Amino acid sequence: MILRFLSHAVVALLLLYSHLLSARDSASLHEISSLPTWQSLIHSSEDKAQLSEPTFLLSNESFSATRELELTLELINSNIEQAYCRFPARTIFLKHHLNLNIPSLETTLASCPELKKYIEHVPFDQLELVFASEIFSSATSMMGHIFLKAGGKNFRDVEVNHSLAYFTEITTLNPAKLLTESLVTGMPGFFTVRPFAKDIKQYLEIEQRNLWQFHLKSNDFNRRLLQLHLWELKGAELVYYFQSYNCATLTLELISLLDPDVLKEKQLFVSPVDVVKAAEKHGLIEQTQVLASPKWLLNSIEDELTTTEKSAIEPWVNNPSEKGLSLLSPLSQQYLSLAHPQKYDSVNGAKDFGIDLSDYKHPAKTPQDSAFGVGYTNSKHGDTIALSFLSSGHYLSGDNRQYLHESELVMGKLSGTINLDTNSAKLSEATIYSVKNLTPSSQFNPSWSTEFYLGYRPAYSHDLSLESLGEIAFGFGKSKKLHRDISGYLHLVGGVTSNIRDQEWYSQIKSGLIIDLVNDSKLSTEVSWGSGKWHKTASILKANLVFSWFPSTDQGVAMTWRFAENNEYSSHSLGIEYNHYF
Repeated sequence: MILRFLSHAVVALLLLYSHLLSARDSASLHEISSLPTWQSLIHSSEDKAQLSEPTFLLSNESFSATRELELTLELINSNIEQAYCRFPARTIFLKHHLNLNIPSLETTLASCPELKKYIEHVPFDQLELVFASEIFSSATSMMGHIFLKAGGKNFRDVEVNHSLAYFTEITTLNPAKLLTESLVTGMPGFFTVRPFAKDIKQYLEIEQRNLWQFHLKSNDFNRRLLQLHLWELKGAELVYYFQSYNCATLTLELISLLDPDVLKEKQLFVSPVDVVKAAEKHGLIEQTQVLASPKWLLNSIEDELTTTEKSAIEPWVNNPSEKGLSLLSPLSQQYLSLAHPQKYDSVNGAKDFGIDLSDYKHPAKTPQDSAFGVGYTNSKHGDTIALSFLSSGHYLSGDNRQYLHESELVMGKLSGTINLDTNSAKLSEATIYSVKNLTPSSQFNPSWSTEFYLGYRPAYSHDLSLESLGEIAFGFGKSKKLHRDISGYLHLVGGVTSNIRDQEWYSQIKSGLIIDLVNDSKLSTEVSWGSGKWHKTASILKANLVFSWFPSTDQGVAMTWRFAENNEYSSHSLGIEYNHYF
């Protein structure tokens, strides 16, 4: 009887111990699956899979971070070679974190010939974050492009560098289809590994864009983890979303394998510049190097030349000589070496001036990309309060000192107004895409400036009240640096507006000045004349004056005066607006 009781007690204790172990293991699995590094390895955000691809996720049909961990451990226990060949980063992470008694990666590489080849050909001795400056002619690079660069000695002991980049390709010129694909249905995403020399040729020589290279702080284990994780992505069918899963989103997740804290900077929308700012904020950047395109460098030097130096350059261009060259300033000589390389080299020989641009027009010093605004306007048509939200971009009246030249980029802006006299509210603006590219033109570096608008925004009606219309417009012209702190432009603009019932073609000519002032402020003014945008409205003369002040990098206050006049009416308004960038 006693023996039977003891045997039952032992069984009960064993069952209790088993349940305790199971509960402890479950708690341990949940704890490990919640680690930021594991979340980054499986690209999980708020326990949702961002890469729902069967070749990448074992728990694709019923995803959770814990379930993915359980299935990965089952694969490791059942077939270590397959685990290393398919998920080498996950496997070495779990081996390291759980102290698993399993063979090392090196002893199993013979079973994974493709992985072995990748490791031998793409070394990760150094790692850099690379930012390619913005280009307004490309829909996917209007805010720049961000990617990784890995370097080191390959299996032949040869120094090599590779780019590791995520991107998509635009296959349609239809704006509606492009918006639907990039924001709703997604577009095919491609992750490529290629020699970095190809990117130098593409960005610097063909597209005339700068490459900012930020050397990242990392240890051997984290670099190996990142190297192997990129291998895990090779078979996945990635989907590119402009607003939620673009080159910046994926790159931020990748560098989180070096420091998980960078994910704290993940916002509503992640831009390429945001990745640079996150890396800098969390101390990942050790050193900065800039590869400047000839055109960008030419513009940069031209900004620094005095009027006297510029006037001395033209006579030498018409009659180049070694003696004449020696009379020019070093900055003027460098300018000539870029603007007229053949004439300069024939007289003085090729020369590298070695300018340090690592802190000039730095991408991490630009304001944040999204903004919330509140404003007040007084006019004869009533007092109004306006609320606005900018999804991504920057305004022409904003702080653009860290951009190469004045520009505006608005992607997704909503604005509503409340008329305090009539207590009525309405949607006043819904901009889909707007860009102004005021690239300055000069004698030795001629270029066009352009602008484009697509959306719904206010326009002066017959009595000069502001009523909104759907609009698509394009303009071009010339911009010029009149002084180091003064830019001027002259544009011809044409477009079509619609309120569904009526459509109206219009044209106008506009001219403006932008002046950078002391104490973090600027003055923008524009005068335009042309046909009205509402159906059968008379020609309108308009003038705008905006004084902007920037109390901090991510704050802006703008005071505005606007005037409009046609053959029957005139109108003017005063306003103030505050924008907070985040």
